[in-house]
Amino acid sequence: MERSARNLPANSSGNFAGKGLIEKWPRSEVELGRVIVAWLRDQKWEVYQEVQNRSRVADIVAVRDKIVWVVELKVALGLAIMEQAEGWLGCANYVSCAVPRRRVSRFVKRALEACGIGLLVARPWGQRYEVQEYLRPCLARRYETPWRLDVRHKTFAEAGNALSLRLSPFKVTCENVLRAAKGTPGLTMTEVIRSIEHHYSSSASARCSLLKWIQAGEVPGVEARLQDGRYRIYAKARIVNSKGRYCGRALAAP
Repeated sequence: MERSARNLPANSSGNFAGKGLIEKWPRSEVELGRVIVAWLRDQKWEVYQEVQNRSRVADIVAVRDKIVWVVELKVALGLAIMEQAEGWLGCANYVSCAVPRRRVSRFVKRALEACGIGLLVARPWGQRYEVQEYLRPCLARRYETPWRLDVRHKTFAEAGNALSLRLSPFKVTCENVLRAAKGTPGLTMTEVIRSIEHHYSSSASARCSLLKWIQAGEVPGVEARLQDGRYRIYAKARIVNSKGRYCGRALAAP
């Protein structure tokens, strides 16, 4: 049942000691996430971090051969992480918890096994960290909720960060709108929606919602101008957020 990765490369996460022994256990979710991400990449998984799926955010989403594996991180193994992991059942092929813990109680082991949730345990091992697959998750051959994975999820934010940093579907849509506005200034909202990928369920909802957010200043670098009775979308020369703070240049000055 247990599998380990004692030959994890010392430089695979950028956080391992080069000399001496590693004596401390991962003390934060970010430290733990670096260990788990490095281990997964060593196992040839494509790793995405802090991925939002509808109203929830998964710490780690790993993909290999069309198999999707969700891993939730916590420094303590308890009901909180078990509840988080249980919420992803039906949304991925595998679901696991990852913790830095020496012992697992019989109750927790039985509860995880009953739900089909796996358990990864990270611990120091010589000059490296060891990751043990204490419990292997059950395979769900089908899952209902699709994932919108972007290559930027791999490096945009570290798994387990406490700053709520993540590349949300809304943020990706906003960047696509800005790109369209830069490429072809003066597009109508209908033309913008037709030319980009977005996270909304329909083009109609995307058109109405995005225009509202653009007018409210929540789409950085983009403005809507009323011309001949229709709103047209342009990129601003300067990116200013909804609080009026300068955030950078969006378009080169003429």
